[in-house]
Amino acid sequence: MNLDVNRTDASVSVDNTAGPDVRRPLQQMWFHASDVVLDDPSVQPELDHAFDDLAQRVFEMVEQRPTGWSLEPLRSLRWDLPTIVVTLYLSDASVTAYLVSPDYQKWCDEIEASGDD
Repeated sequence: MNLDVNRTDASVSVDNTAGPDVRRPLQQMWFHASDVVLDDPSVQPELDHAFDDLAQRVFEMVEQRPTGWSLEPLRSLRWDLPTIVVTLYLSDASVTAYLVSPDYQKWCDEIEASGDD
């Protein structure tokens, strides 16, 4: 997957359990795919459009339909791929993209599922 990210506000988390002499594997990277707009409901149509455009671009790049989606509490689409999990979120303030390692995503999913019990 080749997706140019031209944002200066990207965040990254790494596996801190790795030893000091071992490269720490990337767990996740996230970035706002739109500007963040607070307390302005008039921009929602533009955020919807940005989300739809980015989702279409991801769909074209990975050549498969999303493997998960939700409407509440945030609209989201998720693609579980062999080497990365891509999730897009739409809130009332921004569009955010997460690129997550499959192992870390599995761990997060297990924690979320255990909280649902």
